[in-house]
Parts: sequence; C-alpha cells; structure tokens
Amino acid sequence: MPDYELELRLYVCDQEMSPEEITGVLGLEPDKVSRRGARIQEPPKPRFNVWRLSSPADPEDSSPAEQWNALWRKLEPYKDRLDDLPPSVTQSLVLVLYAHKYIPGLEFPVHTMSQIAALGIPLEIDIYDLIGADEDDPSP
Repeated sequence: MPDYELELRLYVCDQEMSPEEITGVLGLEPDKVSRRGARIQEPPKPRFNVWRLSSPADPEDSSPAEQWNALWRKLEPYKDRLDDLPPSVTQSLVLVLYAHKYIPGLEFPVHTMSQIAALGIPLEIDIYDLIGADEDDPSP
C-alpha cells in the first residue's frame, strides 16, 4: 500500500449545459462525466451535469507539482476555451489526498501557482485521513 495517493481533477459543472456541450466548447474529451438526475449506484443523484478531466500522473506517492504538470499537458492546448463557457458554468480544480500512512506536505511551486491563477479557477484541497483505517479491518 502506498504512503498516500494524490489526484488532481478539473471539474466543469452546470445544471443545464450537458457534458457533450461542454466537450463541444472545449474541444477536449473528458475522462468522466455524470448527468444531472442520472440513476447511479450510490446516492445521491447528481444535481449537476459534471465534466471531469483528471491528471494522468500516477497517484501513488506523487507530488502536487507532478499531478499539475501531467494535467497541464492535457489542458494547456485548450485552456483559452475555458473562457468560452457560459457564466452559469462552475469550474474548479480539486486536489484529493488519500493519506494511508502519513499526510505529506502539499506544496505547489510558484510557477505552478501562477499557471493556476491565470486560469482563474479556484483550487480546492480535500484530505482524507485513512491512517490506521486498514488496521481496523479484521479481514485476513
């Protein structure tokens, strides 16, 4: 088991604009979509249409910079098209940390912060402290 897993994702969400319409504006295929009101295995039903682009960097023991650089390589040729989305669309970058053995420092280099700031998209950091969770599992 890795010490931790780190994933970076770009979310584009809207109540009316479909994932296919978002793809049409951006010219970039998402890694995952969900549709407002769709039936899914785990509730709740999605309240928004969601278009997601994920960093292809290995999540095991990676750094925020590695996650960003891999996502940036996918996103950069299309970045100006984010401005073509209607104002109703919500965009966010989400860094997700699953800490299995310890919580690492989460540092972005200055040039990375400049790239993120230039996009004008908020950065959210979600930390899931799973330290010791596996020790409670009685299965062999």
